[in-house]
Amino acid sequence: MNNYFKYCLFLTIILCENLFAQNDIKIDQLQTPSSPAFTLLDLNPENVERPKNPTDFAVALANATKNFSVIPNSYAVEMAPFWVMGGGKSISYKQFIDHKNGWQNILQTAVLSAATTTSKSAIDSSDFNQVSVGLKFSFVRGKVGKEWKKWDDSASYYLIKNAEAINKIVDSLIFVDSALGRKEKDDNEYLKEATKIYKNSALKSVLNDLASKTDFKRYGWKLDFAVGSVLDYPNNTFQTCYVSKVGAWLTGGIEKEDGINFLGVVRYTQNVYRKVLNDNAIVANNITVGNIDYGVRVYKDLTEKFTLSLEYVARAYFYNSKKLIDSNITSPKNTDRYVLSLNYKVGTNKNISFSLGKNFDNSIIKINNSDLIAALSIGLGFGSNRPAPSAN
Repeated sequence: MNNYFKYCLFLTIILCENLFAQNDIKIDQLQTPSSPAFTLLDLNPENVERPKNPTDFAVALANATKNFSVIPNSYAVEMAPFWVMGGGKSISYKQFIDHKNGWQNILQTAVLSAATTTSKSAIDSSDFNQVSVGLKFSFVRGKVGKEWKKWDDSASYYLIKNAEAINKIVDSLIFVDSALGRKEKDDNEYLKEATKIYKNSALKSVLNDLASKTDFKRYGWKLDFAVGSVLDYPNNTFQTCYVSKVGAWLTGGIEKEDGINFLGVVRYTQNVYRKVLNDNAIVANNITVGNIDYGVRVYKDLTEKFTLSLEYVARAYFYNSKKLIDSNITSPKNTDRYVLSLNYKVGTNKNISFSLGKNFDNSIIKINNSDLIAALSIGLGFGSNRPAPSAN
């Protein structure tokens, strides 16, 4: 089944690259290559996800083994339903950059994600596939950057510098009315109509120029909500699967246009280990362990291309002590995770991130028999066409 997911993913990347290449105005808005589905699989380079403006479709690849000498076996895809289903056609540019309408915040930022990875069985160390699905959206998404607030002023300046072009549009409007036998309008009406036509063109031109030079970012207070689950396929077939984890979390904080940014997270997940080996190497069934993660992330955009990030997340476990004692399983100890990450923008809506640090150590099932995080992640965004401004 793993190869099936790989083939589907690569085909989807090719299709999306061609499909979304038709957009007229592309906004560079993809940031850290993170995914809610990756978070549930403990594969995100950052456990405290940075709130973001979603592209229509995004792909994330992760490689954390064998000295990065093999093809990544962990993949995530994201889709923004509102934008993919054509919702952007029904909103204006002002609605797009607005941050006060709670429903629009949720609608425009909602992202469905799915991820797959290969894991080791706790019984016989055989490989099996895990598939994670998630939903994430923003209650509060922050204000647009100062550059993106100036589009109207820039367009007005553009109009003043191009009065001759407006006069040509006036002449064209008069010619059309005359050719069609229409009654000629007042000169002021023609000027007003021509100015509106040209201003629309100017606004689009200004936005296109801005989009080619500046990332589209939001600043101020932010608050995201995410929920999801993980499915295990122990026999690597679609016929056999079960839910091994569910989770929900809030991520919030403040991002500044110039300075150090702070984010915090509170996450609850519940793990169901269908079969595990106890301390005597005997199979124990249906062991359930919940945990709460809470932590902070501090990061700074050093340049337009580089972002340096440091995070710390603590994990507290919840479980039925009697069940673990009766099953002869050592109780998991509260633990933590800390990671230093460097994100580099390699192109429009394309990022690569390298992370180094210590991961959570789960004493029931230890991933790769190591706590070390040394991960390389790539994020690719497709479809960043957004509403163009128009004159009133």
